Amino acid sequence: MGVIGVRVYKLYLYLMSYISQNGLNNLKDYKYVSGGYTPLDCLMTPFWDAVVNIVPLWMAPNLITFIGFVIMIIGNVLFLCYDLTFTETIPSWVFLYNAMAIFIY
Repeated sequence: MGVIGVRVYKLYLYLMSYISQNGLNNLKDYKYVSGGYTPLDCLMTPFWDAVVNIVPLWMAPNLITFIGFVIMIIGNVLFLCYDLTFTETIPSWVFLYNAMAIFIY
C-alpha cells in the first residue's frame, strides 16, 4: 500500500468512527430526487435548450459559470466607474448591461 493508500485507509477509519453502520447503509440506499418544476421553468426551457446548442461541448460548466461571474464583475465595475459616491447620474446603458448580466448569469 502506498502513501496515498495509507492516507485513504486512515480517512476511512476516521469516518467510520463517526458514521454508524446504519448511517452507512442509509448513504448506500440514498437516491437523489430533484424538486418540482416552477412556472418559470416552462418559460425558460426554450432559452436553456438554445444555449445548450450554442455552447461548445468542450466547455466545462465551471467555465460557463466563471464567464457569467466575470460579466457580473464588469457590471459592478461600470457602476463604480460612473458613480463612486452614489451622487451622480449613471447612464441608462449601464443599468441595461447589468440587467442583461443578471439574466446571463
